Order: sequence, then C-alpha cells, then structure tokens
Amino acid sequence: MVRWLIADVPKRIQMKIDESNLSNRSVRVLVDVKGPDFRSLDNATVSTVIVSPSGKETLAPAEASSKISGQYELSLVPKEKGIYSVTATVNDADGSLLGTSQLGWIHDPDAVEFQQLGENTSALEQLAKQTGGEMIALDQLESFVQSLESRKVPITETKTEPLWHQGWIILISLACICGEWGLRRRNGLA
Repeated sequence: MVRWLIADVPKRIQMKIDESNLSNRSVRVLVDVKGPDFRSLDNATVSTVIVSPSGKETLAPAEASSKISGQYELSLVPKEKGIYSVTATVNDADGSLLGTSQLGWIHDPDAVEFQQLGENTSALEQLAKQTGGEMIALDQLESFVQSLESRKVPITETKTEPLWHQGWIILISLACICGEWGLRRRNGLA
C-alpha cells in the first residue's frame, strides 16, 4: 500500500513535450519546476542544451510560462529528421543547482501525415476556404464534373517590363541629371 501511495509522486523537475501542436513544425518543450517543498517555483533559471541528430549542441534558456506557475517553456524548430535530446539545468534564485532533467523525442514531420489514415475533412475544408476552392462530396462528384464546362476559370498572368524600357522614365532621369548639372554650374560648383 505504501508503494502504491508513493509510486506516482512527481519529480521536482519534469519535462514533457506539448502535444497540442504536433502537426505544426515547431516543438514546445515544457519544464515543470518544484521547490524542496514540492510547490511551484517561479523564480528559477532554466537553461537547456539541445542535441540535434547530427550531434550539434545548442544552448537556449527556457522562459517562464505566463499561464502556469512553475512552468518554463522552450520553443524550437527542428531542422533535421532524427533523434533529439534536451537536457534542462535548473538553478534557484540564489544560483544553487536544483537539478537536471532529460527528454528525448524523434522528429519526423512526414510521419505525422500517416498517423491518421482516414480523411481529414476539417483540414481539407480549411484548405479549400483559403484557396477559394470548394469541398465536393463523393455523391456530388458527377454533377461537379458536368458543371466544369460552364465554369469560368480565372487566368492570372503576370507581366513584367524592365523599368528602363519606359520612355518617360528615361526622360525624367535625363531631366534630373541635366537639372542638377545646371544648378551646380549656376552656383559655381564643378
């Protein structure tokens, strides 16, 4: 019974990854810091060392969360696929070491697509809304194909012309050069 009561006692320094934005390209690491009395500690200094799959180490401070007391956040955008690890070192307000914690994860953004095998209608509707398209249900596909002949297709054509091929630009440039030369000569300058 004693073992059951103390089995789930949290550590003073715990790290976890925020799972709410895994579809995003950034990773948010959360560090929960507790004091000796296991109360949230707000005045700690949390420094982290991030090791990328290639072995490159990056130092970054974790910032105090504005929402949860005793929580520190670190956002990073992984540039390589592979195994990442983060080591957090926590110091008290007076500079004494409170402890360290480690966390590791595998970054593979292409695998996120295959975690859900069904259709993601909300993402498709959002994409259609942003691009000016529309969602077509499977039973409406035949009528959509028949309506393609009568639909107007917007044609966007970008034309670029060099600025110096405009006659009036050349005339304005020559007028400015001659005017500046005339003003200098009138005032006795070279």
